[in-house]
Amino acid sequence: EIGATECQPCEAGKSAALGAAACDFCTPGKYSLANAVSCTNCQGGEYSSSGAITCKTCIEGQFSSPNSSGCSTCPSGKYSGTGDETCSECDPGHASNSGSAACSQCESGKKTTPSQDACENCAAGKFSSAGSSECGSSCSAGTYAGLGADTCQECAGGTYSAAGAEACTLCVAGTYSGAKAGSCTPCPVGEISGAASTSCTECDAAQGFVS
Repeated sequence: EIGATECQPCEAGKSAALGAAACDFCTPGKYSLANAVSCTNCQGGEYSSSGAITCKTCIEGQFSSPNSSGCSTCPSGKYSGTGDETCSECDPGHASNSGSAACSQCESGKKTTPSQDACENCAAGKFSSAGSSECGSSCSAGTYAGLGADTCQECAGGTYSAAGAEACTLCVAGTYSGAKAGSCTPCPVGEISGAASTSCTECDAAQGFVS
């Protein structure tokens, strides 16, 4: 100031260059200790408001670049720890909501959505193990899987399925099948069967029956 007999130190949260007439508050994203010539930028993962004497740390699920006045929220499919400068991508087979501190593993029978913001059921006829980003190949003929299955199940005798089936189909009368059949087999001449049969029965020729 005019007529001053000595220089005055700037208090914390302010700075003054050489020859300055007054101390100025540090701008947001910066801080200073007492007697500072300039303010210091906050590091990534930190933030400050105007006139700050220290930087504050971003909490889990948030992030900030250097010299920031605030923290931003991690989007879905990403996460962060305390004081992180950036958010990290969830690993394959894991998902997260916005503002998450960690990603959650998808359960068996599920897969991650393209944006990794959630886990969704595998389509019928497909399956997955825990932590899968995609559902496995379609179930083979003779097996099936319902919605959200973690493995394919074998069709019982008397039923069959094509590849990628969500359920087994009963064999019609006049045909039969064993377990894990991709199709039903017609009974040979001289034999018959009812629906959902595992074998055929010979006609009693002595009684005059034929097929």
